[in-house]
Amino acid sequence: MNRNKKIVMISPPAIALANQIRKTIPPFGLLTVGATVEERGYHDLLLIDSVVEGFDNVVPDSYEGFIKYGLDDEEIARRVEEYGADFVGITVLFSGMAECGYNVAKAIKRRLPDIPICMGGIHITAVNKQRLMTEQKSLDFVINGEGDKAFPDLLDEYFTKQNFASVRGLTWKFGNDIVENPREILIENLDILPFPAWHKFDMEKYFDINIPFSPFVKSPRVGTIITSRGCPANCNFCFISWTAAKDRGDNKPYRTLSADYTIRMIQYLIENWGIKELQILDDSFTVDYHRCMKIFEGIKDFGLRIEFPNGIRADLPKNLDRRKKLYTAMREAGVWQVCYSPEHGNQDYLLNYIDKGMDLNQVVSSCDIAHDNDFLVHSNFIMGFPEETKDLRNDTEQFARKLDADSFSFSFATPYPGTALYEEVKKKNLFVADYDKNRVMFDKVNIIPHDISEEGLFKHVENLNREINELAQDKRPELTKIKYDLLDKKVETKDKKYHHKKSEDNNYLPTTANYLKERIAGV
Repeated sequence: MNRNKKIVMISPPAIALANQIRKTIPPFGLLTVGATVEERGYHDLLLIDSVVEGFDNVVPDSYEGFIKYGLDDEEIARRVEEYGADFVGITVLFSGMAECGYNVAKAIKRRLPDIPICMGGIHITAVNKQRLMTEQKSLDFVINGEGDKAFPDLLDEYFTKQNFASVRGLTWKFGNDIVENPREILIENLDILPFPAWHKFDMEKYFDINIPFSPFVKSPRVGTIITSRGCPANCNFCFISWTAAKDRGDNKPYRTLSADYTIRMIQYLIENWGIKELQILDDSFTVDYHRCMKIFEGIKDFGLRIEFPNGIRADLPKNLDRRKKLYTAMREAGVWQVCYSPEHGNQDYLLNYIDKGMDLNQVVSSCDIAHDNDFLVHSNFIMGFPEETKDLRNDTEQFARKLDADSFSFSFATPYPGTALYEEVKKKNLFVADYDKNRVMFDKVNIIPHDISEEGLFKHVENLNREINELAQDKRPELTKIKYDLLDKKVETKDKKYHHKKSEDNNYLPTTANYLKERIAGV
């Protein structure tokens, strides 16, 4: 068939706290699906990352204290028209991006009423597709589940027989009806996929901005990878948890790239873009001990500086001797910091309500092992679950205060569509007044607190981020000074996640930041 068609795939602008660090990495939805579209034979392919292309375009958001940043919707539509696109795909990875994605689709349809638009991503998979397509008139197709095969299949059908019923995972319009096809099974062997389509982006733009997922970098040449899909844990707040995936009927919720594939992918980044640092964004990278050991052995001579900004399980491997061997291998490969997510300080609550399946004693043990290898440790906690009491919040606070971590993040429980937490909050009618499933933000209170006001909970979390991070900074002052100096050299930060004392004068920074210093001079 003739695949000489012009395809445009778009990652929309973003919404964030006005004083939050604006990060930018190549969007994985475009990287992975774009790669399979190109592999199918659609080589006239334009990928638009609105955030990196419009990084300096910052406007106030409708939520007080928030901003929208990235290319203007009309500018995106203009680029689509200028390219002469035959088909447009828009990715909405998370619920916080959904409204932005819808607005992009509307802008394109205003300019190009006849162009077909398809949307996919985690949020699209989570919500009711019939209602979505009824409400969002600009969408002609949406994809439920992974798009690696479904989107190229849709393109093939659109440009030939238009037998859309044959495309698994597709929801589409047939006259006045909306048809939802059966879901495609998940790809079990991820090694059959091509490398992500980094070559379709101007990677130098990301290196120039130099604020990747974790901003504590010595070199701007940072590669970001994900080597697995899904998660074997059951956390009630997570869309990709094993339980949530099984509830959707997924055949194999947790899958990984092989060690060999992962090593070759990292080599590819080094050879083509000269990366000096690697940020592994898996949610559960260390689940498979033998795979991890093989990866670290295979990359230890690459001279990379490595971290895991999304976190690794603090309780894996279960065997402590293996855990020590793994951490030694990590150090030899270039790891400098690890991140754990205990989430809560009450063990029973963590096991029986959040369903994390983690022994908090193992978090304590892993901090010791990490420090034995000269790693810094970051730790994540959540407050504001439905009907969470002051005593439960105090358990989290006290556990965090005792934990020998070097930095902390306290965030708010966030009911994302498609999660058990969302269904509970919906059933109990506990959404705050301005909750919107199409712009879910974990930087604000989303659930009506049980025994404290919304403002009180917000201030409590802000104060904890400030106080506990200031105390933690004195535990290993030489290492933390090196870490925070990397941030202070390029960003004037007030972001609560990176709160610290300024090293040169020991003054306390206010809690949150946004712009590269040279970009806001005089503002």
